[in-house]
Amino acid sequence: MTDCRKYLSESACSPSIELHVKVKELPDDILGQCLIYQSKLRVIQLDDTVLNQYNEREVIYHELFHCVMNKPHVDGELDIMNSYEVEENTQQIYADWSYYVGKVFLRE
Repeated sequence: MTDCRKYLSESACSPSIELHVKVKELPDDILGQCLIYQSKLRVIQLDDTVLNQYNEREVIYHELFHCVMNKPHVDGELDIMNSYEVEENTQQIYADWSYYVGKVFLRE
């Protein structure tokens, strides 16, 4: 929420949804996913290996952006929402974390 408030209004940072996070084994190529069961119920599923890896924060933010802010994937550029570069570019994204988080928050 602190990151959200840097870029958006208080009301935009307090969505009226019910959010649950579950850790479970997911298929090999999926680190996380957002499931929308009803208009206000969202579930983030994280692969049980994510919590032991260096890209944990990036995967969690990626799924939060999907579930809470309805942000789509952005492929073809270095971005937290790039579904194909999560593991390859984690160090570069973490080096300038505020820039990449802000980029997603401010994207229309």
